[in-house]
Amino acid sequence: FLITSSGQPAGEVLAGLGGWQANLRGLSMDAKEATPLLPGLLSKGDWRGLLNIQQVAANGNWRSAQVSQLEMAWLNAATGLMPKGELGSFVIKGQSESQGLSFSISSQDGPLQITGLGSFSAQQGFRFNGELTDNTGLAAQFPGFLGAYLQPTGQPGRYTLRISQLDL
Repeated sequence: FLITSSGQPAGEVLAGLGGWQANLRGLSMDAKEATPLLPGLLSKGDWRGLLNIQQVAANGNWRSAQVSQLEMAWLNAATGLMPKGELGSFVIKGQSESQGLSFSISSQDGPLQITGLGSFSAQQGFRFNGELTDNTGLAAQFPGFLGAYLQPTGQPGRYTLRISQLDL
């Protein structure tokens, strides 16, 4: 089956006796539209910007999805929770399996430079380990739940961002 979006090819779904496979590419949506789909606290972020989904691939048997992969850019990312909530643009890559989701995030531009790896599972909650560089003082505005996870590295504007368990 061929999938189209606005009259343009956007992917395909393949089905067979042993299972299925789906591939989507070139889709975009406003981050505000995706916010209700996020778990727990993340769904309250008043997120803004454009989610440009380069690739989504999933496959499985007829009982469940086995593996899913996602690659997307979050362009002009922002949050309405802070007065100057412009965050920049990011590349997000993720993979899900039956045990949970793992992902990476890296900054492309903007006042915050973030790189790191994270995961989410029912057993361990949300975990993240990364670095944040802030040369504009934006990190000082972060809401309490996120600011509590920033640890200064001793270098001006540089932090480690470690979340060992956050129940969303």
